[in-house]
Amino acid sequence: MADMLIIDPGVLYATSKNRSYRKKITVALATYIRFLQDAGLATRTILQSDEHVDENLKVWKSDLTDEGFEFVKRAEQKWFRALDRGKSPTDLSILQKELARLRKD
Repeated sequence: MADMLIIDPGVLYATSKNRSYRKKITVALATYIRFLQDAGLATRTILQSDEHVDENLKVWKSDLTDEGFEFVKRAEQKWFRALDRGKSPTDLSILQKELARLRKD
């Protein structure tokens, strides 16, 4: 089976040239990717602590553990919808709750 693209900042950046939007997306993606890494949901280090998200970064299904892919299916859209409603891009509460639910199941 072919690999599946999970995160592509370039697609998100292309939707708006607004600087504040791009900054919010950059912070949100860095927070999300580091959460995946810190929770052991990634198979590799996708983003080093001193690196920034840019349009060339890609996260593939193969970059995630099986649990990581299941987590993305359950949590990603819920978290991004909360960001759209004004939640801070550094607020991990939704991600933490979803991970706890996944690991409880």
